[in-house]
Amino acid sequence: MKILDHKQVKYCNLVQHQKDTTQHLPGLIFKNKLFIKDKSFTIGQQKEAQDYGKKQFLDNKGQREYLLLE
Repeated sequence: MKILDHKQVKYCNLVQHQKDTTQHLPGLIFKNKLFIKDKSFTIGQQKEAQDYGKKQFLDNKGQREYLLLE
Protein backbone atom coordinates (compact mmCIF):
# COMPACT_ATOMS: atom_id res chain seq x y z
CA MET A 1 0.00 0.00 0.00
CA LYS A 2 1.29 3.44 -0.92
CA ILE A 3 0.22 6.69 0.75
CA LEU A 4 0.25 9.51 -1.79
CA ASP A 5 -0.58 13.17 -2.11
CA HIS A 6 -3.32 14.01 -4.60
CA LYS A 7 -0.73 15.91 -6.68
CA GLN A 8 1.11 12.63 -7.42
CA VAL A 9 -1.77 11.10 -9.37
CA LYS A 10 -3.88 11.99 -12.39
CA TYR A 11 -7.65 11.63 -12.03
CA CYS A 12 -9.71 10.05 -14.80
CA ASN A 13 -13.07 8.42 -15.51
CA LEU A 14 -13.20 4.75 -16.45
CA VAL A 15 -15.94 3.03 -18.42
CA GLN A 16 -16.88 -0.58 -17.74
CA HIS A 17 -19.13 -2.41 -20.20
CA GLN A 18 -21.13 -5.37 -18.89
CA LYS A 19 -23.68 -7.11 -21.08
CA ASP A 20 -26.37 -4.46 -21.60
CA THR A 21 -25.07 -1.80 -19.21
CA THR A 22 -22.27 0.74 -19.11
CA GLN A 23 -20.87 1.84 -15.77
CA HIS A 24 -18.73 4.96 -15.24
CA LEU A 25 -16.19 4.65 -12.43
CA PRO A 26 -13.91 7.24 -10.84
CA GLY A 27 -10.29 6.30 -11.30
CA LEU A 28 -6.77 7.55 -11.30
CA ILE A 29 -3.45 6.92 -12.96
CA PHE A 30 -0.24 6.38 -11.01
CA LYS A 31 3.00 5.22 -12.67
CA ASN A 32 1.13 4.29 -15.86
CA LYS A 33 -1.29 2.02 -13.98
CA LEU A 34 -5.04 2.50 -13.69
CA PHE A 35 -6.73 2.30 -10.30
CA ILE A 36 -10.44 2.40 -9.45
CA LYS A 37 -11.95 3.89 -6.32
CA ASP A 38 -12.74 1.26 -3.73
CA LYS A 39 -13.76 3.15 -0.61
CA SER A 40 -13.74 6.67 0.84
CA PHE A 41 -12.77 7.81 4.32
CA THR A 42 -12.89 11.19 6.05
CA ILE A 43 -9.74 13.01 7.14
CA GLY A 44 -10.37 11.86 10.72
CA GLN A 45 -10.44 8.20 9.63
CA GLN A 46 -6.84 8.02 8.42
CA LYS A 47 -5.96 5.11 10.72
CA GLU A 48 -9.04 3.16 9.57
CA ALA A 49 -8.13 3.84 5.94
CA GLN A 50 -4.59 2.56 6.47
CA ASP A 51 -5.87 -0.55 8.25
CA TYR A 52 -8.39 -1.19 5.46
CA GLY A 53 -5.76 -0.86 2.74
CA LYS A 54 -3.35 -3.13 4.58
CA LYS A 55 -6.05 -5.76 5.13
CA GLN A 56 -7.14 -5.68 1.47
CA PHE A 57 -3.54 -5.99 0.30
CA LEU A 58 -2.86 -8.95 2.59
CA ASP A 59 -6.20 -10.64 1.81
CA ASN A 60 -5.32 -10.47 -1.89
CA LYS A 61 -1.83 -11.84 -1.15
CA GLY A 62 -0.21 -8.84 -2.82
CA GLN A 63 -1.89 -9.57 -6.17
CA ARG A 64 -3.52 -6.11 -6.14
CA GLU A 65 -2.00 -2.75 -5.37
CA TYR A 66 -3.77 -0.27 -3.11
CA LEU A 67 -3.23 3.47 -2.90
CA LEU A 68 -4.24 5.81 -0.13
CA LEU A 69 -4.61 9.47 -1.07
CA GLU A 70 -4.39 12.20 1.51
